[in-house]
Amino acid sequence: MVLPADKGRATVVLDKTEYEQKVQHMLDNERTYKKLQKDATAVYKRKLVSILTWLKDKETISHELYSHLYPTSEKAPQLYCLPKVHGTSRTETPSHSASGVKT
Repeated sequence: MVLPADKGRATVVLDKTEYEQKVQHMLDNERTYKKLQKDATAVYKRKLVSILTWLKDKETISHELYSHLYPTSEKAPQLYCLPKVHGTSRTETPSHSASGVKT
């Protein structure tokens, strides 16, 4: 795999199996991550819309801000990791792609 480093403009070549094992090891940490039984994106979208509607109706936020914050997609962000190349540890930095996702 060819990936950008987490900092700077370096490019890193990694073994795909090793990368996937490191990401899986990171996700297996139950103190940091919790496996969901199903995708909760639609539930959170409904909650957010409810809160935004309430704030708009109370005139706490403007219609412009309401429109800007209103979620237009139920697409969940995708996790990926960028390799660290600075320092002594060779770990991955978790990140997410929110392309097409309101954040």
